[in-house]
Amino acid sequence: MYDLSATIDLILKTTGFESLLYVGHSMGTSAFLVLLSERPEYNKKVRAAALLAPVAYSIRESKLPAIKLFIQNANFFS
Repeated sequence: MYDLSATIDLILKTTGFESLLYVGHSMGTSAFLVLLSERPEYNKKVRAAALLAPVAYSIRESKLPAIKLFIQNANFFS
């Protein structure tokens, strides 16, 4: 969260723009959502965001056989 806010501030300072477009993938998506939750002032600094493949999702809802197998045998792996 701290690196992302510093990065956004640096980009805005360097370009002179008031806001930017953000593209986040995986952990970048989660970090962005946490940043906006923890520091609402950054909502004004981001005009739009494309958030791809978030890390935070329920694997119990997965339909992938490999994930189902892992869940069924989770105690073995811990």
